Amino acid sequence: MLKETNFKTVYSSGEDEPAEFFLDGLIESNSFDLALGFFSSSGFRALSIGFAYFIKRGGKMRMIINDVLSQQDKDAIEKGLVASPDELIEQNIIDDIVRLEKTLSGFDKHFFNCISWLVATQKLEIMAIVPAHHSQGIVHHKFGIFSDSQGDRVAFNGSANFSNSAMFWNVESLSCYVSWTNEKMENSRLSYFSSLFGKIWSGSYPAVRSVPIDKIKTALIEHFPVQDLDYLLEEERELIGSFETPTSNSFKLKMELLRENLGPSNKPHFPKGKTPHRYQDEACENWFKAGCIGFFEMATGTGKTITSLNCVLTLYQKENRYRVLILVPTLSLADQWLEDCEAFGFTNVILANSRSKDWVAKILQEINKSSFGNHSYCLITTYQTFNMEKFQAVIGRLDTDTIFIADEAHNLGTQRSQSHFPEKFARRIGLSATPERHFDPEGTKAILQFFNATEAPTFQLTMQEAIEQEFLCKYYYYPKIVSLTDEELHEYKEISRKLLKYFNGASGGFQDNPVVTSLLLKRRRIIHKAENKLNTLRICLDELLAQKAELKYTLVYVPEGISSTADEDDERLINEYASVISNEYHLAQHQFIGTTKNRKEILQRFSEGEIAVLTAMKCLDEGVDVKRTEVAIFCASTSNPRQFIQRRGRILRTHPQKKFAYIYDMIVVPDISSRLFDESISMEKSILAAELRRVYEFASMSINKYQALKTLEAIAEQYKIDIFSSEISTYGNQEL
Repeated sequence: MLKETNFKTVYSSGEDEPAEFFLDGLIESNSFDLALGFFSSSGFRALSIGFAYFIKRGGKMRMIINDVLSQQDKDAIEKGLVASPDELIEQNIIDDIVRLEKTLSGFDKHFFNCISWLVATQKLEIMAIVPAHHSQGIVHHKFGIFSDSQGDRVAFNGSANFSNSAMFWNVESLSCYVSWTNEKMENSRLSYFSSLFGKIWSGSYPAVRSVPIDKIKTALIEHFPVQDLDYLLEEERELIGSFETPTSNSFKLKMELLRENLGPSNKPHFPKGKTPHRYQDEACENWFKAGCIGFFEMATGTGKTITSLNCVLTLYQKENRYRVLILVPTLSLADQWLEDCEAFGFTNVILANSRSKDWVAKILQEINKSSFGNHSYCLITTYQTFNMEKFQAVIGRLDTDTIFIADEAHNLGTQRSQSHFPEKFARRIGLSATPERHFDPEGTKAILQFFNATEAPTFQLTMQEAIEQEFLCKYYYYPKIVSLTDEELHEYKEISRKLLKYFNGASGGFQDNPVVTSLLLKRRRIIHKAENKLNTLRICLDELLAQKAELKYTLVYVPEGISSTADEDDERLINEYASVISNEYHLAQHQFIGTTKNRKEILQRFSEGEIAVLTAMKCLDEGVDVKRTEVAIFCASTSNPRQFIQRRGRILRTHPQKKFAYIYDMIVVPDISSRLFDESISMEKSILAAELRRVYEFASMSINKYQALKTLEAIAEQYKIDIFSSEISTYGNQEL
């Protein structure tokens, strides 16, 4: 309330700043009568801070403004050359509003945004006045009265304009009169200014006359579109944060209290304390240039999620609303997207998956709300739920301006998902580090066509570029050659002998036959479960502990069984690796598998170093954010490009305390120099070449490139394989 504020008798620059008076008046009143002066003033900063809060508390306003006429206009009126002086005055005020729109600072625009809101809600009345008898003169009143709900009033009068220079740089002063004093003279002055305003407003003040201003209200709304109240409050909150003009400590303190009273921020924003990388802004710009349909092919760890949500944020800033549908491959990723959406300040975020039984009702509720205005929402679902009939029914209810985001978009290429491509959505973003579907060129083609990226991705950031530009950290790479035992080699040879019947030496590939698939899986199982990998793990740990006083932030990818019935075998394998880490090396480790509960808590403890090693199986490939990993040991190698690219990217995420990453990669190389392989030597070389080229790509971007390549060159020379050749065999795209 006004009475509770310690208003000064006089506010003078250098002592009690005039700007502080207006801040106190706005935040403690609910009615404001203002004889403003000219709309052409170069700023209204003093009336910007606190204006949205004044509105929030139900404030109403009456404003008297002066005419805006040049000397040429006045001479024309004097000589009778203007048919309608009042229309000229009105048009000149409108023209000045148009000019102001193009030149105002953020603070001044906020003032007019608040004025526009008051006009639209019929809480502002405006009167324009001119001298009644002297056409060459001007009306130069600068006074006003604040009132509150208790009937208390505060009036002011003085020399200060409402521009930035007047309030914060000029030496200005204004006098203040309060209604709750017993001093007769002060009450008399307050009554005078209150009466003066009333006389002007009623038309009974003989020195001035009013001119029509109906078009001025329309012009204000046209050039300063009406924002909702939440927008104005957020705008004022941001202005307080960016206020840099020198002021008194008491003024700064009042601004901070005002910011608290404005309430918590609920306007979408880039995550606090962060700014988008330049490549994320570039991706957003490319997406808009492409008509809001595009594909972002970005290296794992470079922030595909943030990049796409930045597009949503940018669109919100243009349209003041957002409607988003996000597809993800796993429940863990859905939870991660939820956190990222909330970090952006997006509200009404709904998870639609097997964990949320009432998601249909929640979505329909949001859709119904959106039909009545700028209601916004985000829907996050898995590909599995997306393909369900009841979710497809929901899609039919969504607006065509919904932004459709497919994370790990290669998952969208299945035949079932293709049949559900939401063509109705005119805004689409596909995300993947590796859009190509393994062994499915048709599915890959369908995805790229849907996201208008057949010729090239809308934006691309390769692993090499991300490392060079320091968006991902540099790494050391240590390939470790693993041999098969005699027993494993014999079994491997028997499978090779059977496979040879289906191998085409000319093309370097196999016939399309279910027998081939079965035999390849058996061979792959031997490679994955190679007994010597356990001892190689010990070698890796010994090397690491020789370099590091304490081993933390280490991720071990454990070999897994290949078939769907391999659960018991998987459990045995991961327990063996976990035992070596825990019992032999006494490192705090935790298993991380598909059924692991409390994943978020475990990853947090790992990032804080409480858990030194995560032994992972069939996890941490697609999109899961591990905040700090410095060492990775790949015991489960794979020739699937997507999987090893995702695993490498997971390790290369930057962290303030992380200088480099260290990658140990186990490569199983069957000894094919034996006569046992004479008949199948061509086939074996083709298979080995594919694996070595994968490792060559790893090595070529590492800090210790030449040291790492030396390991490969020895093997390549022994088997006469050119790993540097650009011609990759057909089998190079098949898994061991």
